[in-house]
Amino acid sequence: MTRIVVLLQENKTPDYYFPTLAAWGAEIENRGHLRSAPPMPDPKHDRNAWVHFKMGDYTAATVQIDNDIVIPYYSWLAKQFTFCDHHFGLGTNSTSGHMLVIGGQTPTL
Repeated sequence: MTRIVVLLQENKTPDYYFPTLAAWGAEIENRGHLRSAPPMPDPKHDRNAWVHFKMGDYTAATVQIDNDIVIPYYSWLAKQFTFCDHHFGLGTNSTSGHMLVIGGQTPTL
């Protein structure tokens, strides 16, 4: 082995980005019709939006994109190599999640 490539996905679930991987054994929730383009506009991803979601002010989007059409290169990578989901961040900003991916630990932030 000469290279290891890690792609880090933020703010979207595997259910949203990779629904067609269910055929390869990934635990993907089937949400019905696959979109051939990402929904517009993109919702806010800041802490305030998360707080309002948790308070029940609005619901999460339950759409899925067709990864073979919208993100074909990522789809090919996921099908040809290892696809790991069920990895979760700390519910804070991106820094802690990136430190966990690279170093396996994070100091108190």
